[in-house]
Amino acid sequence: MLKEALKDVKTVNIRSDKPTLEPNLLFNYLPDLDELLQKERAHPEETQNKNRITHLSILIEYLNTDYAPVAKILYPLLEHHEITYDLLWALFLPNTLVYTICAGSNEPRCLKLDCGQHKQDMRRGKWFQLDCHYVDYDGKTFGEAKAVIEIPAFTGSTRIDSLPAFPLAYHHDEEQVREKLIARGRRFGTFRGTHYKFYEGLAFFKKKKSLVRVNVRARVMVDSLTFRKMNPGYSMSPVKSGMGLQFAAMGDENSDNDDDDGDDDGGQNGIPSFGGGTLAKPLNPISIDLARSALSSRPQRLYKMTGNRMQLIQTGTSADKKPLRAVASLEPEEMSEEQLLICSPTVLGFSLGDKIYLEFSVEHIRNIVFNPTAFDSLVLPEKQKTIVRALVESHTDKSGKKRPGIDDIIKGKGQGLVAVLHGRPGVGKTLTAEGECILLVLAPVHA
Repeated sequence: MLKEALKDVKTVNIRSDKPTLEPNLLFNYLPDLDELLQKERAHPEETQNKNRITHLSILIEYLNTDYAPVAKILYPLLEHHEITYDLLWALFLPNTLVYTICAGSNEPRCLKLDCGQHKQDMRRGKWFQLDCHYVDYDGKTFGEAKAVIEIPAFTGSTRIDSLPAFPLAYHHDEEQVREKLIARGRRFGTFRGTHYKFYEGLAFFKKKKSLVRVNVRARVMVDSLTFRKMNPGYSMSPVKSGMGLQFAAMGDENSDNDDDDGDDDGGQNGIPSFGGGTLAKPLNPISIDLARSALSSRPQRLYKMTGNRMQLIQTGTSADKKPLRAVASLEPEEMSEEQLLICSPTVLGFSLGDKIYLEFSVEHIRNIVFNPTAFDSLVLPEKQKTIVRALVESHTDKSGKKRPGIDDIIKGKGQGLVAVLHGRPGVGKTLTAEGECILLVLAPVHA
């Protein structure tokens, strides 16, 4: 029963024989437990699992009795969109969408909560810590990254939407925020690889435990992979591909062997313990059927020797005799609206104007507007302009590819397009070089 009620909670393990859970967590899921009880009672009497109904009734009765003082204070506060510090645990349920402001870019963002807990030490005092995750890109894959938000202790009650972070459902304009963040998430998904862009706005980088903000109005290279390579000590969460890798049997899209509905043991393997005791005495530590199921589903691994090296070639279970496959990694085009909602508000890159690696807000990244007539405005004798244009045209063919046979004699020295310009200031050396660059960018392959 707990597996069903808490199926989406990552931070609890209810697969052991006698799992131990925080009572606060069960109180948070009291409506879900009550709904389960109503479903059990809705079955025809001859098919009802009496043990499940009895045990679930005991659990709900315990929660209603023990948490009556909490409910008396909590529910009126929530009705007025207020909360106290001591009751923050009742506001932030696992998997809640949390709204906050990005500390570096000052842009709104959403994260998904894994767990929340009160913290305290002698130096910092008290705070409530939210362990969350979001979607990020490390230059190779899109996946899950971790983030921590802290809410300092406060006295009395305060409005929920005045907290540094609060559930998105309490935002006064939730629908508009959702639409805006989902649209930004779609833009974020387009920044795979390297992109040459223009940026105007606030950017930042982390330095020790502080943020350094920079006003940027320059062309930038959006390049997460190079950023991470050039800044190996930069403070950032590693990205796990696949948003929590799962496995399923080949040819079985809905394999799930954890369904205990109808078990004669009344689901007692899912009963929590409080302070070493249990809510009800289980009939058996583990039934013979469960033992057989556990033995029959042990992982089966097949290996082969390649030279002097052993290689794993198959992993599966003896129950289905099918190898396991990993669920496909996260792709921007296939993200759900919730995944788009929790995409990172920033991308990593390099400011060409400031000569520094920075985190750029997705909102302020624009396409570069090139001036296609810049070269025409260059005042040079027509013969020299023809030579310059010929240099560019010889560097690429009509398809935009580099012509064969032209390469660096000295590596990194222009790939065959090298020009030396000399003259006093103001005669057009820089404009000539910039005009050449524009001609290269506007080649058919880049058009």
